[in-house]
Amino acid sequence: VHQNIEEKYLSQLVYSCFANLFDKHICKHKEVFQHKLFCVGSIAYYFKDILLKVAQSKGITISKIIKTSKPYLTT
Repeated sequence: VHQNIEEKYLSQLVYSCFANLFDKHICKHKEVFQHKLFCVGSIAYYFKDILLKVAQSKGITISKIIKTSKPYLTT
């Protein structure tokens, strides 16, 4: 999907899925509007432009998006 994200249908599909995630899970927690969100994972990383648009449309600030938590788990 990521390789063809320029196709309107795919970008709308990803946007819709992120919006659904925010509506069903993230926005239910009122605290999320008072703090910044930190996103970890390849889906968030590769589709960060769309993720940031959805978050902004919901009034949520994302402070950082990283591909994997591995560097943060090893010292």
